[in-house]
Amino acid sequence: MKNLQNNLPLVSIIIPCWNKKIHLYMNIWIFNHYATKPDEPATREYDIGKELVKRGHQITIFASSFSHYKFKEKYLAKGEKWKTENYEGVNFIWIRTFPYQKMTGVDF
Repeated sequence: MKNLQNNLPLVSIIIPCWNKKIHLYMNIWIFNHYATKPDEPATREYDIGKELVKRGHQITIFASSFSHYKFKEKYLAKGEKWKTENYEGVNFIWIRTFPYQKMTGVDF
């Protein structure tokens, strides 16, 4: 859809300083129940977050404090409901969730 006044797309942004690079930095939240610290298996969210931090973004990963690899509470002390940690600029917020021992659901 075009803007009838100047034939520009309606979503275009006009930047008056054509010779300058403009950097837009974002505060990005990643939610993954199974995210882990960088020294453990399955670090996909951390790896992505670390690269985005290098580009100037602020990254926070929200994850369960219960380890689904070891089937035990791993990141919080008794009585803690949540905790924040930082690894190379990537913020983690560990949230206490219900423990479990096995997957339940549809059997294949």
